[in-house]
Amino acid sequence: MNHAVKALFVTLALAFAVGVSPASAQQRKFPDHVRLGTLEILVFPKATLDGRSVMLAPGTRIHDKSDMLALPSTVQGPVAVLYRLDTLGQVAEAWILTPEELRRAKEAAARGAGR
Repeated sequence: MNHAVKALFVTLALAFAVGVSPASAQQRKFPDHVRLGTLEILVFPKATLDGRSVMLAPGTRIHDKSDMLALPSTVQGPVAVLYRLDTLGQVAEAWILTPEELRRAKEAAARGAGR
């Protein structure tokens, strides 16, 4: 490789390294009107939400801690989530929370309860 190509490669590599931040440093945005709870998926579409029986709605979207869609069969044990119900009371969407997101959600819930 000639010197100019090497310099370009090093410049691009440095720009990429500086411009990419770890996913854990980014804060996810959650929609308004979500609730904090504990979700446990039993035999699809049955689940429990805060200990009470619920159904997962057809087309339920479950977002894992990396904000990727997760199949219900991959969700292990009770997990802390922010969730949204449909008009029938079924779980329409859920976001599995990281420990930091759970801490912030609990703080927000405490502030909301104090109103």
